[in-house]
Amino acid sequence: MLGLAFTTTSCSSDDNKEVSAADIDYNSDNATSWHNYMKNVARLLQTDATNLQAAWTTGGYGDAFINHKGEFTSAKSCVQQIVEGCIDIAGEVGSQKIGDPISKYKAGKTIEAVYAVESWYSWHSREDYRNNIYSIRNAYYGSLNGNVAANSIAKVIEGSNSALDTKVKLAITKAATAIWLFHSLSVITSTVRKQKPPWQHARNWKLY
Repeated sequence: MLGLAFTTTSCSSDDNKEVSAADIDYNSDNATSWHNYMKNVARLLQTDATNLQAAWTTGGYGDAFINHKGEFTSAKSCVQQIVEGCIDIAGEVGSQKIGDPISKYKAGKTIEAVYAVESWYSWHSREDYRNNIYSIRNAYYGSLNGNVAANSIAKVIEGSNSALDTKVKLAITKAATAIWLFHSLSVITSTVRKQKPPWQHARNWKLY
């Protein structure tokens, strides 16, 4: 079980008291505990990444997807799954990842808005949101480098409906560009400078 082994002088009745993220401190007394916690988190991330890769390369989900097994009974069902995944990603970025903190901020819930912003500790929120849009592009283009692959959904659509293909590509580009130029998130996350984050000793944060 993971946890931070902080030294505490509080009574047992306070053991289950919820601590706000803004009140979590990083100092010389708990540095070792934070180090151990982050080391174990990194190990879990490595395990998850390894398991995900295995699911695609050594049977499992990847095998079912490529060879049309289980719920994926045809190439059409596979393409439909990809398209639906892109729809889910676009909706989540707009309504949740961006929409939620903006709504909270406009409602005067400044602190809640800060904590609702993804990756605000690392100051890479807009990169994360834009990368979500790039993942849609990658799924449509069938590549990871921004070029349209010969065997891709984009090529199929281009051959049957070039106007639709152009519309999809333009929408992807416009969304990624708009997110990168979206400075309202900068206003929200600038509030974090008034907070006291656990990793306040870091010196390489990317500020907007």
